[in-house]
Amino acid sequence: MPTNRRRYAILFLQFLSSVGCQLVVNVKNNGGDIYRENINANTTQDTVSLEFRKADGTLATQFIDGRNEVQVFKVVILPEEERGQTLIQTMCFVSRFAKSEFISSDAMSKLRQKNPSAVRHPEETRPNEILPMDLVLNVASSHLLSPHIATLCADATETTYMADNDLRLLSQILNRDYQSLQGATHSAPLDGGASCQAQFDLSQPCLCHYDLCVGWYPCGLKYCRGKDSANRVVSYRCGIKTCSKCRSFEFFVRRKSLCIWDEPEFSFESEANAFPETNRVSLPSKSDAAPLPNTVAKQGLEQDNKLQGISNASATKTIGGGNQPVVKMSEAINNFQGQEIPASNKPNVLGKSSHLDDDEDGE
Repeated sequence: MPTNRRRYAILFLQFLSSVGCQLVVNVKNNGGDIYRENINANTTQDTVSLEFRKADGTLATQFIDGRNEVQVFKVVILPEEERGQTLIQTMCFVSRFAKSEFISSDAMSKLRQKNPSAVRHPEETRPNEILPMDLVLNVASSHLLSPHIATLCADATETTYMADNDLRLLSQILNRDYQSLQGATHSAPLDGGASCQAQFDLSQPCLCHYDLCVGWYPCGLKYCRGKDSANRVVSYRCGIKTCSKCRSFEFFVRRKSLCIWDEPEFSFESEANAFPETNRVSLPSKSDAAPLPNTVAKQGLEQDNKLQGISNASATKTIGGGNQPVVKMSEAINNFQGQEIPASNKPNVLGKSSHLDDDEDGE
């Protein structure tokens, strides 16, 4: 019986280990919006999953398979019905995972928060990365790279991309033949195609760009020095280093309608240039106007002075409770200029900002 009891205890501990840890983190992005990240770690499978929802409703997932050194970014994009879209679009981007980019699943499972309602800010903003994806991965054969891709990207059977350079590196890491791995992909060349930003025909193929930013993640461990019971100097793990990083994925799409978000940014200058010169109304300059007789000019000057006096008086009365919207707006700008709006007055604020030093390692 003791043997069976011990076996059940081991199985129970293994179950708890496989369940891992879930961490919910409140993050403030560069635009000032606050959102939640859900981070899960599974020490048995050596995986970490970070999930969040973007401001436009897109569900984004960063999945790390530490055992096979594979990383998957998955996005589920909601349709824009006003632009004729009716279907949800799912894409996966598979790449090689460098272990220096994220803490291990074991360290992640031990991470705790003293103040779960705090709004987190990354300590370091890592350089943006452009990732050309010149291959389409056959999800049915993706187990050659990682056993998790098929489940994660089940809804992206034709839109799971990766780079040939990463495929070559993974063949060495996994000790697999490159030719056999290449057989699980087909080429989607990026050279020679028009950018989707310059393509206005929704039925034509083009090169698409998709930007994805992870606003907060544990990118390293912090170590402190102290003394043990024998008065010897030792180092111990005492916290985490946090980072943010943006990536831009480049890939081929069969038609522009699959990349509806990739458009040039709006600018007032480009809008002005869109109108022909013949359609623009030009006003005469002061030098083109005929001179006025002295008597008329004098009367006009007196009338201007009277109007100016009325305008100043009206503005004085309006400030503090009038109904002139322009004056109200000017007053509001003057009152708030150089002042920060309190966090309690901002929409969607989940908690008070605090430093990252209240994170602690459970070990």
